[in-house]
Amino acid sequence: MRRFRRFLALPGLVVALAAGARPVAGADDPAADAVKAARDGDRAQALRLSEEAVKARPTSAVAWGVRGYALSTAGQKDEAAEAYAKAASLDPRNAFVRVNRGAVLIELARPAEALAVLDEAVAIDPRNARALNHRGVALERLGRLEEARAAYRAAIALAPRDPVPYNNLGALAFRRGVDAAASAHFAKALEVDPAFQPAAVNVALTMAAASSPSAGAQAEDAILAAAARPDASYKVKAKAKGVLGARAVRAADWPTAKARFLEQVSMDPEDAGALNDLAVAEDQLGEAREALNHLEAALELRGDDATLRNNMGVVHVHRGDYASAEAAFRQVLKEEPTFHRAWHNLGVVLGARGDRAGAALAFRRASDLAPTDASTLYNLALLAREAGGDRAAERAAYERALLIDPKLVEAHLALGTLLADPATPGPLRDPAKARVHLTRFLELAYADDVAGRKQATDWLAWLDATR
Repeated sequence: MRRFRRFLALPGLVVALAAGARPVAGADDPAADAVKAARDGDRAQALRLSEEAVKARPTSAVAWGVRGYALSTAGQKDEAAEAYAKAASLDPRNAFVRVNRGAVLIELARPAEALAVLDEAVAIDPRNARALNHRGVALERLGRLEEARAAYRAAIALAPRDPVPYNNLGALAFRRGVDAAASAHFAKALEVDPAFQPAAVNVALTMAAASSPSAGAQAEDAILAAAARPDASYKVKAKAKGVLGARAVRAADWPTAKARFLEQVSMDPEDAGALNDLAVAEDQLGEAREALNHLEAALELRGDDATLRNNMGVVHVHRGDYASAEAAFRQVLKEEPTFHRAWHNLGVVLGARGDRAGAALAFRRASDLAPTDASTLYNLALLAREAGGDRAAERAAYERALLIDPKLVEAHLALGTLLADPATPGPLRDPAKARVHLTRFLELAYADDVAGRKQATDWLAWLDATR
């Protein structure tokens, strides 16, 4: 009894954060020149000039704010947070640097600290729409979704021509399963600013998640094209790495998939979906400890996500730790009783632990929630066979499962064995079809499935010998 499914491509939409620095008067001012250099993409020049600015004016909040901006654009986020903190200490009424520090802390996956800083910014300037938007992002990272939604709407009310909060509201709606509202918010963001990349990429991501394979490929191509633009944000570039990782997954090229997802996570460490996908690749490569570490990191960002907890249970199974796996699946079902895949996985674990009655109950619950889940139908048929059930019904169950999922490898082996076995009642045996299914199993099975491959090979040899 087996068949576990890990989940790729959690809705990891691009959430936009806008941070910057006020230009400083005076064409020869190093701070003003540093801002210009940073905006022009000359990071080395921006860092040099911003360092000159703080050396020349060490008690200037503006200079330290510009230093934070230069460090942030250069990818030195920890140093940027410290520079913004210095600017805030020098100017207790400066909401601007607090907003920028909050944005950097969010990027550093420190949402609780970010929220405290952004609360200060809102207290100083209650009409600061950017502070409210960033506050929504921090709240969302902390799992406070209704408060996040209210913060995004407050930002929109103050800045209706800013595409950022519309985009973030759409990402939140998509995560909550309200696809129509998500599409409407993304469309509004693009209406406000047709060149706004995060919303365009999110439209493509939602298409890739919900459309036909051909439409999904077109959506992926759109993401790759957006990432190739000179002005592409790091989040858009990170999503492109995720697209390449997903394509490697579809080709079963797990080393390449892992490499691409690692790049995605290094570029955007607060993307829980990317961490999940990296864990899936590591699990496939037998790197269970690393997979668990990355799933735990994803749960720190998105603690209310049942899919992540389910995937942790799957990794525990592959480690042979059935007790931890059962605990993980039961925790998922306590929080989300209609998660049919967790019911299925719980059934597999209970069956492996010898609790056939418990496994049957779990599989039936999974089947009630998802009647067309092929792997659940297969496992119910296995349980029925072990209980001495009707062989005709067993054959029909395998055939139905394969009609739903022609690549359900275990069902090919089970059906091939049933059709070949001389103990099967005469009318149900079919050596020709048995060869088809056993051969298909060998085509689909993992190379390390030694027992299954030997079983299929032995039956094929027996069929050849008895022609």
